[in-house]
Amino acid sequence: SCHEQLKKLNKTSMESMLVRQLVEDFNSAGILYCHWKSNQHLDASISGDTDLDLLFAPNQEKTVLEILAQNGFRLFRAPGFLRYKKIHDYIVIDSENRKIIHVHAHFELATGKTGIKNYQLGVEKLLLHGRVFDEQFQIYRSAPEMECLLLYLRLGLKFKSNHWDLSKPNADFKNILVEREWLQKQIRDDKLKSLRGTFVNEYLFDEIEGLIDEDLSNSTLRALSNAVDQEYG
Repeated sequence: SCHEQLKKLNKTSMESMLVRQLVEDFNSAGILYCHWKSNQHLDASISGDTDLDLLFAPNQEKTVLEILAQNGFRLFRAPGFLRYKKIHDYIVIDSENRKIIHVHAHFELATGKTGIKNYQLGVEKLLLHGRVFDEQFQIYRSAPEMECLLLYLRLGLKFKSNHWDLSKPNADFKNILVEREWLQKQIRDDKLKSLRGTFVNEYLFDEIEGLIDEDLSNSTLRALSNAVDQEYG
């Protein structure tokens, strides 16, 4: 239809062709990867307006780095306190769109305070083997149920380590709420329940599940943070 053609044209005009070619090369090479977080604004990642957070299988690291180099990406060495062992920063200048494209290439997932990332989540295999293909952007992304659980894990860790108080303005928390609202519409209850007892224990899973449709407060997030800390602390 005319509407679909216009929609496709708009999508193409938003995309960075450098990102498009990179993703196509990963797909054609059979790379096991997924865009693992913040898929609510995947369009911004594809267009180069925000970073691409890509998780890869560790045994394909050599090929992944070769493909990045073939597409003009160069390793960006962050200051020592912002550098993580299994997360590589690659950048390229998109001169056509006057943007810097930034890829976070993750070969394991860790989270925590900036510069520390001291919590190993151990969910890489589940994420990669449960990934879904996004037809609109032609890229693999994490299944929404997995992303939802990870969002709450990140939220619990951030609430404690950053000493958040929801009575005060907090841009990071507002961004998480936007992601949370999007994920609430994406997840399927049966698929979510199938993850109980996989990479989080039953107690933590039940804590997260109880928060999905509830208003968040300092007290509910403190309880979540304590449950996360028991699992990963």
